[in-house]
Amino acid sequence: MNRNSKTRMAASTEGRRGRGAAVAACNFLCVLCALLFIGCSTAPLTHGIPNFAQVDYTIARGGQPTIEGWVWLASQGYTNVIKLNTDEEGSDAAAEAIGMTVQRFPISLTDQIFYLKHRDLIWGAVDAIRPHTYIHCEHGQDRTGLVVAVWRVDSIGYDTNIIAMAQNEMLAHGFHKSLFGLWNFWEGLTQ
Repeated sequence: MNRNSKTRMAASTEGRRGRGAAVAACNFLCVLCALLFIGCSTAPLTHGIPNFAQVDYTIARGGQPTIEGWVWLASQGYTNVIKLNTDEEGSDAAAEAIGMTVQRFPISLTDQIFYLKHRDLIWGAVDAIRPHTYIHCEHGQDRTGLVVAVWRVDSIGYDTNIIAMAQNEMLAHGFHKSLFGLWNFWEGLTQ
C-alpha cells in the first residue's frame, strides 16, 4: 500500500468518524426533543386559560391566558400575575392594560432542560405570591408546577407529607421530569 492510499484511507476513516459524531449528536437532539415536547401540550381552555387550576381560595395557576382569560381572571379578583415564561412565548400586555400587576421571572428553555442557573427566579416568584395571584408559564405545567410546589412547601413546611402532596400536584398538572434543570432543583430542595 503506498502513502497516498494510506492517506486516503485515513481521511475516509476520519470522515466516517466525523459523520458518525454528527449523526449521534442529531439522534441525541431528536430524543431530547421527543422527551421534552411529546407530552408538553396545552390542555383545553377553561375561561380562556389552558390548564387552569385553583391553588387555594385566592391563588390560581395555569398557562398563558387569552384576552378572554385575562378578563375572566380580573373579574374573579386576580390582580397580581407571576409570569414565568418569556415574552416570546406569550404577552401579558392585556393583563397590564386592564390594571393587573405583572411580575416577570422568565425561566429559559436552557435553564429548564440542563441546569437552573437562575435559581433566584424561582425564589423571587415564590416570594411574590400573595392573595389574588395568578401564576403562569406557557402551558401551565413545568415552570408553574415547580413554583407552586416550592411555594406550598416553603409556606406550609418541609414535612414529608407536604412535600409528597406538592410533588403529586406538580406531576398531576403535567410536570415533565425530563426537564432536568427544573426537576433537579426540586429534588435538591426536598431531599
